[in-house]
Amino acid sequence: RLRSRFQAGYIATMENPDLETRIAIFRSLLEREYKKNRIIRIDNDSINYVALQFSENVRVLQGAFTKLIGTASIDQRLESIDLEYTKH
Repeated sequence: RLRSRFQAGYIATMENPDLETRIAIFRSLLEREYKKNRIIRIDNDSINYVALQFSENVRVLQGAFTKLIGTASIDQRLESIDLEYTKH
């Protein structure tokens, strides 16, 4: 039953997001954290670094974001995430 529904659907090829899109996605994820009243300060170099390193797909980028924010939270570094911290 599901197979026939999928067969009737539209098929589109999705390409990996470009750098500009990955940066926008990262900033969107950051904005979502701000709306939860979390104070997070991350410099632009760190955002660019993550966007450059994780280019496979959006899920991988989201995972990198979650790991970075989670680690920074444990280390009490949410207000000062810089490139050096991001690389470790």
